[in-house]
Amino acid sequence: MHKLKTLFRRILNYFLDDELFIKKSKIGSLYKLKLYDDLTLFASQSEFNSDLNVIKEIFFKRRYSVCFPFNEIAAIIDIGGHKGYFSIFAHRNCHKESKIFYLEPIIENYVIAEKNFSLNMCKNIQMVQLAIFEKSQQGTIFFDNMQSSGHSMFTQKNRGKQKLDEREISLISLEDFFLKYDIKHCDFLKMDCEGAEYSSLFNTKNEIFDKIDTISIEFHDISEKDYSGLKLAEFLNKRGYYIVKFDYDSTKMDRNFGRLIVTKKFH
Repeated sequence: MHKLKTLFRRILNYFLDDELFIKKSKIGSLYKLKLYDDLTLFASQSEFNSDLNVIKEIFFKRRYSVCFPFNEIAAIIDIGGHKGYFSIFAHRNCHKESKIFYLEPIIENYVIAEKNFSLNMCKNIQMVQLAIFEKSQQGTIFFDNMQSSGHSMFTQKNRGKQKLDEREISLISLEDFFLKYDIKHCDFLKMDCEGAEYSSLFNTKNEIFDKIDTISIEFHDISEKDYSGLKLAEFLNKRGYYIVKFDYDSTKMDRNFGRLIVTKKFH
């Protein structure tokens, strides 16, 4: 039985490796993955399957390709930047004179992203250790020890049964962020911030939306706040955005999340 399990694991790993990366090597607590072309990425050994899934979604399934400014000189904002995978996708697919802002409040993710940017010579990415929220202040994030892409501003009631540790982080409103970094125009705003998308966007002035062409959001329904993807879609539609995509993803957890992409490019 043990031999059969070992054989099955090797076969599974073979096909997984063949699909996603050419070479995998250990460096400290990280894996260094050699993917297609000259793309090389760091991923956590402790969260390898989770990181690999994010890499697959971004680089192979091209999750953020809809309305993305391919080959253009663009300004791109990556909210909930995690380990830098989307920012690197943007770096590789936009003109090299583009400006990319990477925002991530959790230092563990931030440090790995910094290694990834250095490894891929991403000189046009500005790193910012902040989270976007309704206003600029200090706040509490609930730290998901099981998955580094799951840290959230919302409590256990919204997040399942596992106990989450708390951590204080710095928050900034979208309006203050545009002002602080003198952003006149944003071609593509990506948001994956585990429920913070609602208060962040609902409290943003119309003048900021006038500067943003496309918003691509992974939304998370928050029942206690009466937040839903539909309300978010209706809100952005009233701000002049055309809804390109709005659907829910499959999940094994008893909570809804999905994908919303809106744009003004078709106007």
